[in-house]
Amino acid sequence: MHLITIGDTNVKTQKTTFSPEFRLEKTQSVVDNRYTHKGAAKAMGVGYSTIINWVKQLREEYKNFNEAKQAVISNIMNYYNQTWHIRTTQD
Repeated sequence: MHLITIGDTNVKTQKTTFSPEFRLEKTQSVVDNRYTHKGAAKAMGVGYSTIINWVKQLREEYKNFNEAKQAVISNIMNYYNQTWHIRTTQD
């Protein structure tokens, strides 16, 4: 609950929350389809800064995923190179 003061009156408001699925779907449309942050925020009915934050989070997750994927690929390649080297030296 948030408390907003309007004149002499205090008004309680609830912060809108969005499911992770909603956030992912909407931010992927911004990142993958190159929609503008402003247009996406307006179309979704969320604040501009909210979209900015969601997109930053998604891009960071993409970056972390790609770095992890590269590490796995590198480890696999090293394993196969070592295995190949052992086999060729034994023959």
